[in-house]
Amino acid sequence: MRKHYIFVVVFMLLFSGCVDRGSDVDYDRFSAAVRQGDVSVCDKIQLESMAKWCYVRVGNTMGDTKTCSSLNDVRQRDWCYFGVAAAKKDLNVCDLVEPDNLEECYVLVAVAGLNSKICERIQDDFYRDSCYLSVAQSGDDILLCEKIVCEDTQDRCYLVVSKIR
Repeated sequence: MRKHYIFVVVFMLLFSGCVDRGSDVDYDRFSAAVRQGDVSVCDKIQLESMAKWCYVRVGNTMGDTKTCSSLNDVRQRDWCYFGVAAAKKDLNVCDLVEPDNLEECYVLVAVAGLNSKICERIQDDFYRDSCYLSVAQSGDDILLCEKIVCEDTQDRCYLVVSKIR
């Protein structure tokens, strides 16, 4: 169940709005990439949002930064590292991503390890609030909702966590 929440958070952070499922060919490539642990297959996916998700899933499945470091595109490499960091619950992997993407990585590791202390490292209100919301929801800890700055997000946190109980 915890893995489900990790991927929900990744999905929310990387893709705002509705995402098309893509073609059957893209779906088959996505499945093959994850099954084989081969990020090069992700390059062949036409739908950009599905390709992004592919890099994250392969990184998560492989749990190996070497897989990610072979990618030339910085953003693709970072998405792959996000998956590895979440799988290993290891903040040190976040040190490998570009500085602009560091806080996204922190959120994923915090949720994967149900560690709200990591959320405190995040400077950006949006990512910090997302972190607290996701950890509160995943860990069924309504007290974390108090740490959320944005009133709407805090209200949503109380609502979501209270429904879990």
